[in-house]
Amino acid sequence: MILGNEKQKKFLEELLFNFEQATILLIGPEGVGKFSLVKELLKGKKDWEIIFLQAEDKNFKIETARLIASLSNYKTKKRIVVVDDIHKFQLQAQNTLLKTLEEAPSKTIFILITHRLQRVLTTIRSRSILIKFNLVDKEKVFEFLKAQGYQSEEIEMAYQFYPGQPGKMLRFLETKNKINLFRQFMTAPIPGKLSLLEELKNYFSLTEFLEYYLLWLRKNSLESKNILLIKKLLDLYGESENNLNFEIQLTNLILHHG
Repeated sequence: MILGNEKQKKFLEELLFNFEQATILLIGPEGVGKFSLVKELLKGKKDWEIIFLQAEDKNFKIETARLIASLSNYKTKKRIVVVDDIHKFQLQAQNTLLKTLEEAPSKTIFILITHRLQRVLTTIRSRSILIKFNLVDKEKVFEFLKAQGYQSEEIEMAYQFYPGQPGKMLRFLETKNKINLFRQFMTAPIPGKLSLLEELKNYFSLTEFLEYYLLWLRKNSLESKNILLIKKLLDLYGESENNLNFEIQLTNLILHHG
């Protein structure tokens, strides 16, 4: 079940079933159900050729863009190509993808999904039909998560971290060990923080850890002494998908900001 965004669902469904050729760009916060909705709408469509592409590494490589181009070169029945996290395409790969979108044959619909629109080429944005997804109403999120067996206090804690993002709230609630480890790190003195780095690396990606760190600061403290730390975290978060070393980056943060 996909929560909220009813108008967006209806619009996307109309495009899929009434168009034979289009580039659709789904944008909006992470964890509101964009990718899940696409999978739900395409489920059981055996008379269509459906291709899902998700980044296995930190970034899509140009080979993936070339694969998409090669898939578009031959005629077939109606084809849907879904690319999740389109912002993970490197610049050269995005340019290759753009050429494919411009020259795509009939009966091909591209669905591109992102929560980082600023990292998608403006030329790709300009030739796409944009569908903007919004945060989900709190009442709907609570009703859904209670039905999954979670208690109100647990849901409230997750909502404070990820308001209106049921997908991220659910993953948060499913990983209590990670949350406890993160809390242990945040409340430890500097030597204790350094001793936890190896264990943290086994539980978190750098991007995920930095996200928790920023949300923790937002939830617990926005004192002026944290402004420099927040700025550093935001800068590092923007670069965190570029294969940065987890332990080195966190060690620098700990030694400089405690």
